[in-house]
Amino acid sequence: MLSRFVSRAIFQIVSARSTIPSISHRLQSSTSNSRSNNQQTSSTSGIKEIDDNDSFLNSRDAAQAIADEEIIDSVEQATSNRAEMISQAMKNYLMKSREKQKVLDEKNYEYEIGRRHLARIMGEDPEGFNQEKIDDALNYLLPSGLLDERARPKMRPPEEMYPKEK
Repeated sequence: MLSRFVSRAIFQIVSARSTIPSISHRLQSSTSNSRSNNQQTSSTSGIKEIDDNDSFLNSRDAAQAIADEEIIDSVEQATSNRAEMISQAMKNYLMKSREKQKVLDEKNYEYEIGRRHLARIMGEDPEGFNQEKIDDALNYLLPSGLLDERARPKMRPPEEMYPKEK
């Protein structure tokens, strides 16, 4: 709707500027085509009237142009404020996303160090040490009689522990 309003205002400015000079030009050309001196004297008084009309039309055109420019300025200002608000929201989102990614990278680094260390403790190859072997190693090294699954020690990748938020 906003773009329709702006395009309509621009169309009015262009059409007003193109039609008004053509009207004054027609008035001047019709009065300059006189055949007699009486008509010339009456046409000179007509030219004064045309000049008055022309100045009136020019002032009206100028007033219309000023009003249209003010409307366009207010529309541009509203649009730029909206863009700034979106920009601020986008900045906040990106900053928050970077912080989460930084924490996730740090946790992933710690997980890889822990996985390699656990593989060395168990005497296995760190590259082939998968999640199933990690769970078996934790059950062997840290036996617990806890029945609640959430209370047992676990070592999961950060992607599972900290899922992405939508």
